[in-house]
Amino acid sequence: MNINNTLPSRLLKFLTNSKLVISSTIFLNLLGMLILFALESQPKGVLENTGIINGSGQSLFNTVSGRTAGFSSIDFHSIRIPTALWCSALMFIGGASASTAGGIKLNTIMVVYSFILSTLKGSKDTSIFNRKIPTEQVNRCITILMISLMIIFIATILISLNDSYDIHKIFFEICSAFGTVGLSSGFTEQSSDLSKLILIILMIIGRIGPLTMVLALGNRNNPIMYKNAEERVTIG
Repeated sequence: MNINNTLPSRLLKFLTNSKLVISSTIFLNLLGMLILFALESQPKGVLENTGIINGSGQSLFNTVSGRTAGFSSIDFHSIRIPTALWCSALMFIGGASASTAGGIKLNTIMVVYSFILSTLKGSKDTSIFNRKIPTEQVNRCITILMISLMIIFIATILISLNDSYDIHKIFFEICSAFGTVGLSSGFTEQSSDLSKLILIILMIIGRIGPLTMVLALGNRNNPIMYKNAEERVTIG
């Protein structure tokens, strides 16, 4: 008996969430590998003399690991400023939703990206793979992104006021803490107790923050039963 005839046809296809995670993970890993190798294979880069094969392999490994696992095969103390900023962005994004990875999650950033793309196209609906994403979910993703950016921004200001250190290394350390990655630019071991406390708080927020925000936004016992009058404001 052919098992394909016994299963609903819908189960034989990837769900939109699976397509989103698989395609965006492959894209981000390949893009990260190319950017990391291009930046660090330059003169005075940590991959300067590794060769294309070895350098590409290390770039791919550190791109994948740098989004959650925290293992490294290069010296992140010595990476260039653009590389530190790029790796910080990867750690901020993190892994896929419902995984043990930190960060705001890959699904969140892709929904926001799709929302921006749909807005630029003049569409009122946010669509991914010809499927409309509920407006409620889109609003949650934007909320998570903006709150997370605000936390990172405030933490960067507070730590930079407290410690005199390269700002890109401070930012790298903050994103590593928020993404619960574990990579270090060398700042933590030289930072003050107050800065270490801020980093500890960021680790806690990064571990439970995005998930907690989703649950809080999704479980409201007292929904608002009225709508305010609509009025346009000046933007742009």
